[in-house]
Amino acid sequence: MATVPIPWVTPLPRPPWDLLKSMKAIPSFSPPTWSAVPATTAFFYTADGRELFNAYHTHTVAVIAGGNRKLAIYRRGWRDDGTVYMNGPTYTMQPAPSGESAMQKVEGDFKVTASATASGDPVYLLDGEFSGTKAGRTREWKAPAGEKASVTIVLDSPRRVDCLFIYCCFDDSAAPSALTVRFSDGSVITGVALSEDSAEATILYFDPKFAESVTIEAEKLGSASCFGLAEVSIFSIDGP
Repeated sequence: MATVPIPWVTPLPRPPWDLLKSMKAIPSFSPPTWSAVPATTAFFYTADGRELFNAYHTHTVAVIAGGNRKLAIYRRGWRDDGTVYMNGPTYTMQPAPSGESAMQKVEGDFKVTASATASGDPVYLLDGEFSGTKAGRTREWKAPAGEKASVTIVLDSPRRVDCLFIYCCFDDSAAPSALTVRFSDGSVITGVALSEDSAEATILYFDPKFAESVTIEAEKLGSASCFGLAEVSIFSIDGP
């Protein structure tokens, strides 16, 4: 396992978190060429107990082991089958840890539907896991080839929404050139360009909305053969 440091959206929090004492299963993967083998790893929860993280050091130059170390931190989480996933490796902007920022994840008994599905399940878009490696492709949703499909997240009640983190599929052929985001209050954001890196979120900030649903649809397929997503995170920001 390997990664490089994550530049947080907000400053890295204090580290008095509880160390995770047991793990059921740790996935393996082939690290990218820009990362090097880590050491001295630790697992810990945020102070509010809501999120699991993994921290260790890496070597900035793979062929010179033991020198020029950097701290690496990324999210982990538990799947329903008891296995653990990791959101990484990545060097891109990620949400600040739970409880350490005014930006808080909007969660609840949400439902996800898709206008059409070729593979995967739209519920994967809310499972907390994005596709940093090939292994993540098993937790993605894809629409049939050539269709300007859409996915809709129905919230359990009208909720304040200030920001979206949208993660594309690992496969570039499932990344349309433009998306449209529609909210149940009638507001629309058009021309949203997805990041080219599946571990990098397309981050949308906007004026506060009180929405009952969010719909993301393929506006222009471009060179993509289909529309797909790996994860969608909804956030509110404390304030007026």
